Amino acid sequence: MGALSQSKLLQMLAAGDGATSAYEKGQRFEQAIRYALESIPGIEHYKSNILNISGSEEVDIAFFNNKSSKGVPFLDYLILAECKNWSNRVGATNIREFTTKLKHRAC
Repeated sequence: MGALSQSKLLQMLAAGDGATSAYEKGQRFEQAIRYALESIPGIEHYKSNILNISGSEEVDIAFFNNKSSKGVPFLDYLILAECKNWSNRVGATNIREFTTKLKHRAC
């Protein structure tokens, strides 16, 4: 993907803010995150809505990092993201839940 357009990213985020349901807000935010990360050299979308084997944990989106020297070679090959478009700050419980998901996936 090409260079990041700040105006396009802001439009995508505004579309999420204007969404009428929490699900749609989350989807719009996921699109914005995907757009932003794929603008980094070497980062590619891998999968979305990834369930663990038992189906008890889901990660919103995963990216593959081919460690391009022009990108983020210092990060792991797999980058996982949760895409929540919340109006309040993320709490410690949410961070612990995401950290647990990362540990369960050896990330």
